[in-house]
Amino acid sequence: MHLVIDISGHGLGHATQVMPVAARLQERLPSLRLTLRTAVPEAHVRTFGAAVAEVLPAVPDVGLANRDPMTVDADASAERYAALHADWPGLVETQAKALAALRPTAMLANVPHLSMAAARRAGVPAIALSSVNWGVIYRAFCGARPEAGRIADEIESAYAGADAFIQVTPHLDMPSLGNAVEVGPIGRVGADRRDALRAAVGAAPGTDVVLAAFGGIAGWPIPGALPVAPGIAWIVPERALARAGGPRADLRAAEATGLAFVDLLASVDVVVTRAGYGTIVEAALAGARLVAVAGGEWPEEPGLFAWAAQNAATVTIARARLPGNAGADGDLVAAIRTALDCPLPPRPLPTGIDAAAAHVARRLGAS
Repeated sequence: MHLVIDISGHGLGHATQVMPVAARLQERLPSLRLTLRTAVPEAHVRTFGAAVAEVLPAVPDVGLANRDPMTVDADASAERYAALHADWPGLVETQAKALAALRPTAMLANVPHLSMAAARRAGVPAIALSSVNWGVIYRAFCGARPEAGRIADEIESAYAGADAFIQVTPHLDMPSLGNAVEVGPIGRVGADRRDALRAAVGAAPGTDVVLAAFGGIAGWPIPGALPVAPGIAWIVPERALARAGGPRADLRAAEATGLAFVDLLASVDVVVTRAGYGTIVEAALAGARLVAVAGGEWPEEPGLFAWAAQNAATVTIARARLPGNAGADGDLVAAIRTALDCPLPPRPLPTGIDAAAAHVARRLGAS
C-alpha cells in the first residue's frame, strides 16, 4: 500500500497533527509506503518516527500571508487565493495527473484543498485531517472581496468531496462539512529533562525557566525586548534571539540547550505562545503551564484557548500587553507568575492518534 501525504507549509502545526498518525499507521501496516509532498523542512517531518520513502515538492497551497506569527496580511492572502483559483479546473486537472502518476492507494492531507480536489478528479480515495480548513479561514479574512464567494465555494467543495474530514480536537467550527469525523487531540508527549535543561542554561535554584515560542511562521511578535526579571531565565528560538533582547545572561537559544522542542515543552516551567495547535496541545500533553497571547483575529483562537484553559494551567494575555507596548512591560512577567501559581489539571491524552490511524487504515482497506 502506498499513502501520499500532503502537508501545508503554513507553520509547523500541520505536520505535528498528521505525522504522528503516519507513524502509527506504519506500526499497524509495516509495509505501508509513505510519500510526503510538503514545504515543511524534511528534517522536521522526519523527527516523528515515520519511515518516509520520499519527500517531494508541495502542491500549490496558499494558507495565509503573514506579517509575523500573529498578524495576517489579508490583502496579500486574498491575492494569493485569487491567483491560485484563476484557472481552478485546469489546476485541478494538472494536479490530478501528477497524483495519479504516483500510483497511490490513498491520500491523506493536512490540509491543502487542492489535494482533495485533485484526488477526487484522479479517483484516489482522499482523507483530510486537520483542526482547521482553509475555507473557513479564507472567509474570515477575505470574505468581503468580490471574488470571495466563488473561491470559498471551490475550497469548501474540495473538502466536501473527500471521503472524510477528520477533525482534530480542539478544532475550528466547520459548519459546511457533511463528512466530518471527530477525534481527540494529536501530539507528541515530550520527556521531562528538567535537570539537563537547567544545567544547560545555568539556572540557579529558584529560577523559573520560560520558553517563548510562537511556532514555525517567521517573525517575532513581541515588539520590545523580553524584560529582565528576577528569578526568570528565558529560552527563545535562535532566529529570534536578537529581537528578544540578546545577548544577555538570562536569555538562551532553544537550539543551544541540546533538547528537542517537544522535550523543551515538557521541561520548562512556563511556555509563552500564540494560538498555535502544535505548541499548545503538546505543552498541555506534557503538563506545562501556559501563557497564551491573544491576537484576536485568528478564528481558531477562542476554541483553542478554551481547550487550553480546561487542559493546562493557562493564563491569557492580550498582545497589546506584551513588552514594548505602552505601559505593558510588567504584564508578561505578572502573567507568568500567575501561571506558576495555577493548579495543574489532569493531563489530556493524545487519543486522536489511534482513532485517526484506525480510520485511515480502514480507508486503505486494512482492518
